[in-house]
Amino acid sequence: MINSARHGLTAAVSLVVILFGAMLMTGCGGGSGTAVNTPVDTARGSIEFRVKFPTATRGATAVKGAVQGSKPRGRAPYDGSIPLGSHSVKITVTNATTGALLVPARIVSDNERPDGVTGTIAVGFPLVPVGSAKVDVAAFPALDGTGAALANGTTMVVVTTNTITTATVLLNLTLDTLVVTPKTQQLHTLNGSGSVIVDAQALDAQGNPLLYPLQYSSDTPTLADITNISPDFMHATISSSASLSTPTPVTITVTEPNSGTTATAQVIVGP
Repeated sequence: MINSARHGLTAAVSLVVILFGAMLMTGCGGGSGTAVNTPVDTARGSIEFRVKFPTATRGATAVKGAVQGSKPRGRAPYDGSIPLGSHSVKITVTNATTGALLVPARIVSDNERPDGVTGTIAVGFPLVPVGSAKVDVAAFPALDGTGAALANGTTMVVVTTNTITTATVLLNLTLDTLVVTPKTQQLHTLNGSGSVIVDAQALDAQGNPLLYPLQYSSDTPTLADITNISPDFMHATISSSASLSTPTPVTITVTEPNSGTTATAQVIVGP
């Protein structure tokens, strides 16, 4: 896994992949009543994927409401499932030896979920050549499979005829670092109230910004609290109406909710 060593993440069952071999088909037909055998392509099988997107709301307003005036909600270590913040996955099936595409890649978005927020999406790949195949899955923040990937995973499978094979693809977060700036700043309340901006970015190993639904919290919300979060989760407004004669530090914690990775900044509230 990309992030296991850095973040101590543990992967478990996630995106379930069900691989179906081509079923033998025999039928009868013809005007004379003579039985006709339908040809069977014994050189090909089929693959069906069952994709389940996270059910938690991923809007900035919902995240803000979940943490405003409180500590972020606890979350189990990342389990290898499609992460929060993902709205699509790209599935690619290639020859395990040559790397050539065996079938066209598919992009599936969470708008295609058939049974509400808890449903799964069936994605079929017919006429896959039998033999070893490599399956790559990447999760993206946009519906069309664009943007820096939030997680990816791969597995090897064997496609055969007239069989049903099951396998599991575990995803790894591409998160490498979580950066919060500025580390310290003054929040003046001389006029009775004031506000400052805390910026946060989750980055992959190449330094690309990642659109995870970052969560913000204050350790002393009565002095300074989160009053707004930008739609891209990279900027939070911290406001205060406290009347203090002595500058008082407040710690703002930013959490990446899939891994539990945190980073902090300090806001000094005072006159």
